[in-house]
Amino acid sequence: MAQEFPPTLIIHTAADRVLPIAQARELEAALRRAGVPVETYYYEDVSHYLGIGENLTDAGKEMFYKIDEFMKTNSGEH
Repeated sequence: MAQEFPPTLIIHTAADRVLPIAQARELEAALRRAGVPVETYYYEDVSHYLGIGENLTDAGKEMFYKIDEFMKTNSGEH
């Protein structure tokens, strides 16, 4: 069933106190085993909340660009 999943993007940070990064890595491994295309971006030193508006961090900006590029690449847009 998992092999029917669409391409998946995982963005996570080691500084997240709510959801351990190990769980994101386990999800990545399971998806890869099932043959699902996976793109990952792991951050080591930014919090779960990358900031929005005037508080947007550089990592947050990078994340939004990566999400946009992933969506364009996987939706047929260019």
